[in-house]
Amino acid sequence: MKALFENWRNYLEEDIDTRETFARELCDLGGYEQRQNPAGSFRKGDTSYQDIIDLGRPVKKLYNKYADRDFLNSLTTIHWTQRKGLVQILAHGSSKDELSCAAYLPGEAMVSTWGDYGVVVSGYISLLANDMNDVMSGAGKDYTEQNPERTKSSGANKGMGRTDPCHWYVDDLLVLDRQDWNPRKRSGGDPRNEALVDNWKITAIISPEISHNFLRKIVHGKMDREDIKIMLPDQVGEL
Repeated sequence: MKALFENWRNYLEEDIDTRETFARELCDLGGYEQRQNPAGSFRKGDTSYQDIIDLGRPVKKLYNKYADRDFLNSLTTIHWTQRKGLVQILAHGSSKDELSCAAYLPGEAMVSTWGDYGVVVSGYISLLANDMNDVMSGAGKDYTEQNPERTKSSGANKGMGRTDPCHWYVDDLLVLDRQDWNPRKRSGGDPRNEALVDNWKITAIISPEISHNFLRKIVHGKMDREDIKIMLPDQVGEL
C-alpha cells in the first residue's frame, strides 16, 4: 500500500511539473501577460480572425509538445448540432477544418443539450480545455467566410478568442493528461469542455429515429459510407 501511495504521489507531482513547465514556456514566449479578448464576432474587415489564430497558435504548439496522446486517443469526441448543421457537415465538411467537439471518457454517459444530432469523429485533438469559455474558438464557418482562400488550401485551423495570463495555465485550464480532466458541466449534466479535432473522420451519427431512413439514404447510399453507424441516443454505449 505504501508503494502504491508513493507511485501515485510521484505521478501527481509529475503532472504538476508538466503544467508548470507548460506555463513557464508560454510566459517565455511573451504576449500572454494580460488576458486578451479579441472581438467575439467575425466582422468583415476587422482583424479578429487573425488575432484569434495568432493567440491560439503558440498555445496549441506547446500543447502538442506536452499532451498525453495515449489519453487523448482514448476519448470519444462528438460534434453536437441540429439537423441543418449535420446536413452542412455531410455535404460540405472537410477533415482539414478543425471541428469543435465535446469529449468523453470511455464508458461515460454521452449526453448533450447542444443539439439533437451528434457527429462522432476520430482524429487528432489539437487542443482540449475543461471549459469552452477558456478557449472561445468561434464557429468554423466564420473562419471560412473571413478567409475562404486560405481555408480552401489549408483548412480552417481554429485559434483562441480568449487566453488567460500565462501563469494561470499551471491550473487545469487545458487537459494535458488524465489528471487534468475536470470538465465543467451544464445543468443537464453534459460537458462544457471543448476539443478541437483536426484530420477527422466520421465514425457514427447519433440522431432521432425519425431521421434514420434519410441518413441511411445519404450516408450509406449516396456517400457510400456504410462504415458510418447510424445510432439512436440510447445506443451510444456501443461506441
